[in-house]
Amino acid sequence: MSSGSSLRRSSRGLNKKPVSYVHSHVGYPDTAPTSDVEKFVARLDKEAFKVDQYAAVDDAIVFALFSKKVRPTYYNALHPAPSSHVSMPTAEEGIKIIKACDELINRDHPTFQACQMASLALIERFGSIFSTSDKAIIRHLLSRYMLLHSADSLVGLDKISLDGETVTGGIKARKDIPASTFLLTLSGSMSKNTVTEMNHSIIQASASQMGPGGNRMILGPFRFVNHDCKPNCQIYPVPNTHAAMFVTLRDIAAGEPITAAYTRSGYYMDDCHCLCASCNPDRPPRRLTKGGEPAVSNVSAEVVGARKKRHRGGKRQQRANAVKRRRLEECNGVSALCANEVEERLTST
Repeated sequence: MSSGSSLRRSSRGLNKKPVSYVHSHVGYPDTAPTSDVEKFVARLDKEAFKVDQYAAVDDAIVFALFSKKVRPTYYNALHPAPSSHVSMPTAEEGIKIIKACDELINRDHPTFQACQMASLALIERFGSIFSTSDKAIIRHLLSRYMLLHSADSLVGLDKISLDGETVTGGIKARKDIPASTFLLTLSGSMSKNTVTEMNHSIIQASASQMGPGGNRMILGPFRFVNHDCKPNCQIYPVPNTHAAMFVTLRDIAAGEPITAAYTRSGYYMDDCHCLCASCNPDRPPRRLTKGGEPAVSNVSAEVVGARKKRHRGGKRQQRANAVKRRRLEECNGVSALCANEVEERLTST
């Protein structure tokens, strides 16, 4: 997602070169799911929805769960691209939505039933945003994003800026992850139907998957993994499902961004330079810092120097004023002593 001005504005295609996977842990999707998380993900991977509703509900859910709504103009405010198919929540509604979800879903250990209850509650309380026909999509996306935040997830969501202007979501490893590990909580389902526009999160379905072949939209946590021409993960189309997930190509250290190569040439579109860290070693994507300038700033060196100069000048002025105050206090003290001496001499004579 590192190419455009919003969260869903990169064209994605599967890498053509196959990777040989050697897994230390055998489980889903290599075998039938066994753990609760694997069963939960496998159930979601079988689901698919039509493009328009899918994109609209995902925009609203992402805004409610992840956007900075108190100060929406702040430099690290995260906004999805508004959809014309549904009314986006206001800041107040977004806060109420996330509170409603927190009341019903245990973020550390979410369950299908809890996400189902939360979806019904959102439809009941926010009828102007969600409709009854959105129930399955809301439950599906809440399940995906809550699994990403769960205690079992190897990765987590973070905010980064690639150019100092655009703020986008990014995924980082929470702990050390060995090579050839499937990142289950980054799985995403493709749309039920194909798309012709290439300005969304598009992926090419595999022949071994459910649904139509060709270009289909993919959403959920999958959308937050950014592009890099030297990635540490590869897209893995899960056979006999509508889903794709990521598998690690090498060992990944805790705190390292999760990346995948979405294009073969390193360019998202014609005449558009790649912004990934591998193509820009002197300006890698970094996490934004709170209460200050973005970690990667688009401000010119001259402006930054002027700001620092003004800051240093203010400090010097404060020190100079402090010296003046001390001298004035000393002078006042000397004047008081002199006045007392004169008075004593007058009284003695």
